[in-house]
Amino acid sequence: MSKSDYYKPLTGYRAMAAYMVFIVHFNPFEYGTFTQAFFAGFGIGVPLFFVLSGFLIYTRYNTFEITSSFYKMYMVNRVARIYPVYFLVTTVTLFFNYKAAAFTPYWMKIYLLNITFIRGFFQKYIATLVVQGWSLTVEEVFYFLAPILFLFGGNSIRKYLGIFLGLFALGWLLSFISVDMLNGYFWYDHKFMVIHTFFGNSFSFIVGILIGVLNDRYKEISFKYMTLVGFIGLFIVLLLLSQLNNVTVHKSENLFSWKGLMVYHFVGVPFIGALIWGLIHERTWVSRLFSTEIFQVLGKSSYSFYLIHFGIVHSIIKKFISDDTFLLFILLVLTAYLLWRFIEEPLNEGIRRRAKQILAV
Repeated sequence: MSKSDYYKPLTGYRAMAAYMVFIVHFNPFEYGTFTQAFFAGFGIGVPLFFVLSGFLIYTRYNTFEITSSFYKMYMVNRVARIYPVYFLVTTVTLFFNYKAAAFTPYWMKIYLLNITFIRGFFQKYIATLVVQGWSLTVEEVFYFLAPILFLFGGNSIRKYLGIFLGLFALGWLLSFISVDMLNGYFWYDHKFMVIHTFFGNSFSFIVGILIGVLNDRYKEISFKYMTLVGFIGLFIVLLLLSQLNNVTVHKSENLFSWKGLMVYHFVGVPFIGALIWGLIHERTWVSRLFSTEIFQVLGKSSYSFYLIHFGIVHSIIKKFISDDTFLLFILLVLTAYLLWRFIEEPLNEGIRRRAKQILAV
């Protein structure tokens, strides 16, 4: 495959991940049924993004020598990619929030915590304004650390596994300090570290990096069914999660029990890696579908979709147009396309172009 074709299926894959998260937030099936419990597990769409980030950042930016100019341009590219539209959606959300309309010191604090991504470190602020934006704090921490991880990990699978163990252990140490020594100043539940921090999600990023390492070593392998393995594995994981989330049996949602978190964060993630490998190496109907023009557009606008699918834009559409879930989805997809086409992408390109001019001086 040419390089342009090589990544096309991964662009369509992004759309799948974003729409899975939508289904979690707006599960259309009757509460307490198997179907509802099964689709509640679609929150695994978030690790789908994290594994993809690990793979793409390693593939595009891995280097064994970090220079000041490289790191500056690298961070500019990362900020230009995610920050402008996030800032816009967060600001609009603030203005349309009737509680924040008075612009009290409390809401100004919330706003600053959100636009700086710092809110992702505090459990009591994690669900403020653009709720799903918590994952961007996780992404930003990875972006910040990635070149350092590449410096220490090189192209060694063993070293990256060691790095994961170190990151996860550090997360537990920080969790112990916050919960047991600082009276919950940052977070007051150990599960918060696993669910909402980079340390708890580090396995997803490391698996993505490992797919990049393996891709450098083995351009192809004789086994040609990794896409199938990935999908079957994820289906089994969703079945496991549906059993843990069976409210008829357990009387309460248990998706975020420790068993559920282990399945969600560790059992499912290697299958996501297998799926990514399959999409970039195998010519299947899935890779062809994800490479179509419609999925390229949906994938490129998936970040905007992710930011607006839950929150103020969704509320406006629901209040003034329709509360039908399917129609809401279609209108959100169209709105996300317009946001990407006329705001996200122009600002992304403009910031990168201007930064190159400034850094070249």
